[in-house]
Amino acid sequence: MNSTRSLHRGALRNKVPDAIADALRVQIVSGHFRVNDRLPAEKDLIEQFGASRGSVREALKSLEVQGLIYTMPGPGGGARVREVEMERVLDFMRNFFHFNPIDGAQMYQVRKLLEPETAASVIGLLTESDFEALQASIDTLHLADNPANWLSIRNAEVDFHDILAHACPNPLLSMVAKFVNSVVRANAVASSPSVEGMAGEHAFTRHNCEAHEAIVQALRDQDAQRVRDLMRDHIDTAERYVIAMQQRART
Repeated sequence: MNSTRSLHRGALRNKVPDAIADALRVQIVSGHFRVNDRLPAEKDLIEQFGASRGSVREALKSLEVQGLIYTMPGPGGGARVREVEMERVLDFMRNFFHFNPIDGAQMYQVRKLLEPETAASVIGLLTESDFEALQASIDTLHLADNPANWLSIRNAEVDFHDILAHACPNPLLSMVAKFVNSVVRANAVASSPSVEGMAGEHAFTRHNCEAHEAIVQALRDQDAQRVRDLMRDHIDTAERYVIAMQQRART
């Protein structure tokens, strides 16, 4: 009954449903329950925690909203542990930064640290399908002469970095890289270019095309230091273009 005693102490600071959810969360993340394992039945949780049915149900609902469990109806159903999906985590992060906006300088401060290591980490891990996808994203950039293709081009530029993030073997680095890419994508598609800004957009796209092609070749050559150097130079240059375009958009 250690969990019950801990619950009673924690309830001094938290609501009872929150304390129940916290106790179950600890058991899940510590490996006491594994993916698809069934949690104790509702009546057993009521007894274990000395709580009401309403408090137990609220705690389980909280864990379900967080993506830690799912509920199966009918005989043999109940609450079971689920694997937390990457996209759900990214959604929570995006919601947080919706109320804490990131400007271009802050975004590129992180990208300059993140992108070179993400790219270097995938050396030797990319499949031929990955290389084909990278090349397809580059090919899209060649459509820059037609303003109607602007959105596809901006998305293709981020697709390139998403392919590398997806192949990254470090789950923490991969998750952060994917999140930053989603911020870059959202910022890019939220602002359409003005007629006056199209020259800068075209120059930016040409740079991205050349930089991505050079990075792909270095990845094929499995030259980690060159990959890092090329990616660092690419992000430095991209920052200058993006900051300049944002400044034009504000004037």
